[in-house]
Amino acid sequence: MISRLNPQLKKELLNRSNNQIDPLIANLNKLYSATSTHTITVELVRANIEQSIEQNIFEVLTAALKHDYTQMLTLFDDQMRQGTAVVQLTSILSSQLSFIVSVKILSKRMSEGEIVAALKAHPYRVKLALQNRAALAMLVAKQKGIIELEFGYKSGQFQGETPLKSFLLTF
Repeated sequence: MISRLNPQLKKELLNRSNNQIDPLIANLNKLYSATSTHTITVELVRANIEQSIEQNIFEVLTAALKHDYTQMLTLFDDQMRQGTAVVQLTSILSSQLSFIVSVKILSKRMSEGEIVAALKAHPYRVKLALQNRAALAMLVAKQKGIIELEFGYKSGQFQGETPLKSFLLTF
C-alpha cells in the first residue's frame, strides 16, 4: 500500500510516523477516515498527523541554521502553544546539536553507512545532519551555549521562553 504513494508523500508519512510500522498503520487508518475520496495527499498528512517534538525542534534548528528567523520563530511559537516546557525544548535542542556535531566530526573519517552503524542512528537522520553546511567550530560554540542555557533553566537562573528565543536568534 505505501509503495504506491509518491515519494514526497511517502517521505512525509514515514517521517511523521517515526519510521515505525505501528504508528504508520494507525496514521494511514486515520488519514483514510479523514478523507471521503480515499486519496491521501501531503497536505492531508500535514493537517492531520502531528510531528513529534523532536521533529519540530529539528525543524526549528534547521531554520535557525539557515538564518530563516521568521520560520524559526513560527515553529518555536507553535511548539510553545502546544504546551511544551522550555526546559524540554532546550534539552532536545542540545541533543540535536550534539548529534550534528558528532556526525560532522565522524564524517571526516567515516562513510555515511559507518556513521549510521557507529551512532546506531536512523540513516535519514544522519543524511540530514550531513547536509548541514554550518561550520564545525560554530556548531561546537552553539553546543556549549545551549549546555549553559540548559543549566541556567534547570538551576532557575532563566525562566520563560525569551532566553531560548534569544539564543536561537544568534545562529
